[in-house]
Amino acid sequence: MRALFVDDDALLLQGMKRAFFASDWLISTASNGDEAMQQLAQQHYDVVVSDIRMPQMSGGELFAKIKQQHPRTIRIVLSGQPGIHAPVATSMVAHHWLDKPCSILELKDTLDRSYQNLQQINSEPLQRLIARAGALPTPPPIILALKNRLKQLSSIDEISQLILRDPGLSAKILHIANASYIAGNNPTNNLHEAVTRLGLDAVHQVVLLAEPHMFNCPQQNKQLVKLQQHARSCAKLAQQIAPSIKKTEAMLAALLHRLGDTLLISCQCSERLPIDISQQISSQLLQLWGFPRGIIEAVLHCRNAETALNDIDDVSQLRSADAIFIANTLLSGGQLDQRFSAQPRISPLLSLWQQSSQSLNHTAHHSLEPQGAAYEP
Repeated sequence: MRALFVDDDALLLQGMKRAFFASDWLISTASNGDEAMQQLAQQHYDVVVSDIRMPQMSGGELFAKIKQQHPRTIRIVLSGQPGIHAPVATSMVAHHWLDKPCSILELKDTLDRSYQNLQQINSEPLQRLIARAGALPTPPPIILALKNRLKQLSSIDEISQLILRDPGLSAKILHIANASYIAGNNPTNNLHEAVTRLGLDAVHQVVLLAEPHMFNCPQQNKQLVKLQQHARSCAKLAQQIAPSIKKTEAMLAALLHRLGDTLLISCQCSERLPIDISQQISSQLLQLWGFPRGIIEAVLHCRNAETALNDIDDVSQLRSADAIFIANTLLSGGQLDQRFSAQPRISPLLSLWQQSSQSLNHTAHHSLEPQGAAYEP
């Protein structure tokens, strides 16, 4: 495993070499962006860790070049620049943001987890696809509506509800808001809280940075809108199904569980892929973006949760993955296993869930851009 540290502070670079001397990482250093690009041209690095403020080439400019020329390389900001400026400015090119000074233990853990997560996908093209993803495409109507609402100084609640209509933008806002710069040791699964942490000015900047990632192809936009409709419907139904303690987690995981399909649409992938690859891509992207383990596990296992339902006789026992599986099954018109659906404490609720799924399908069918109902935490 190879990591390249880029900083104009020679003492810091020496300290990093000493700190990682006995680890599994082979450490190289560069004092500026040009030197870093020269080294990357000669040797593959699994991770690049860079400061933001450097002479000649900023860390953001360096990461933009690495993203384009070496997309499989994981990009981590290590900077003492305070506030939310660094995460927002580099939100389309960086995977993680760490505050300087940072404990060596936290730094090693971030490098280890980022590398190991990406290696779980046994395909270099898919690794490049995941690591290159700075933002996921958002349909033009949502971008336009957000820009207009933000100019009109709409409330945080209104902006949050509009962002929730797009899974990709929701994921990016949470990705930035949970940076250690901003969240410290208090990450959130709540989009309203994430928007509050960032502030509307920063959200506006993120929307403008995400705008170039929109699809220009009508067919791609049509596929994207269909995916979003399903994700929103699944999120609402999974939230209704999940036990109280899991409602927020189940809603968010359901909203994000088709991100892999969005990425595959964006690259127009023609390669024949396993049926569950979308879930793997979704979970790996969320891991790379630092999402909580509960969300990642729910996304990864929601397709194959049917067997687990056979041992459940009360809704309080449902995991988030189970709630998403049930929601997907009902929305697609499928049938749940009789051993689960016939349980005395499940059967009455199942009738309500089926009614909700029919209502959600009706709404999605009659509107290309349905007005999303508020998600209750």
